[in-house]
Amino acid sequence: MGMNRDEHRTRVKGVFSGPRTQGQTQVVGPAEPTGGMWTGANSFGVTYALLNWYSRPVSGIKEPISRGKLVESVAWLGAEKEVQDHVAGQELKRFRPFRLVGVFGAEKKVSEWSWDGLELGVLEHSWESRHWASSGFDEAGAQQARRKVFDSLSDSQVSNGSQWLRSFHRSHLPVKGAMSICMHRSEAATVSYTEFVVERDLVTVSYFDGPLCEVESNAVVEIQLVPSRAD
Repeated sequence: MGMNRDEHRTRVKGVFSGPRTQGQTQVVGPAEPTGGMWTGANSFGVTYALLNWYSRPVSGIKEPISRGKLVESVAWLGAEKEVQDHVAGQELKRFRPFRLVGVFGAEKKVSEWSWDGLELGVLEHSWESRHWASSGFDEAGAQQARRKVFDSLSDSQVSNGSQWLRSFHRSHLPVKGAMSICMHRSEAATVSYTEFVVERDLVTVSYFDGPLCEVESNAVVEIQLVPSRAD
């Protein structure tokens, strides 16, 4: 799984370090300096990614909770039902709209929780390659443009492995700008790329502190898998 992070150019950079440990469970992923994550993996081989849902605007939230705090809390969980129970039990009206994706290798499940400000939705996707997009500029337009690139690259290449993921996430198709996967606007841009490779006994997390079109070096952290709670 690969994820670009698009943010305002003035926002403070994320922090990437070694795994955090809680009992037998380890979690790895970039985080905000003040806490909260937008993506991560754990030693159960589960990967998570959160997308802001800009096309579902909500106003008037008193003391909103950072959506990154939700990812930080579910990142320790190893089974789809545990995540479902956890998300449903949150005080969701204090969160701005989001989509949370979880990939559960042991269960062969790809699940998506969506909060539109009023209702929590849950989708279980088929076990195949899939793409999600988020944009504060033109979400519908970005989803359509980036999906076309995803489909065209999937048709012309073998859509698995790090080489394909990185080629896709550095792409400036159809043109370098607001709609491209590697996004560039005057006030916002792709600021980092995180990649997760889950194998039988190992999770490898690679973090690029900048867009793939500009940064070649990356930090790598590996964690050993433990038996999943789904087994």
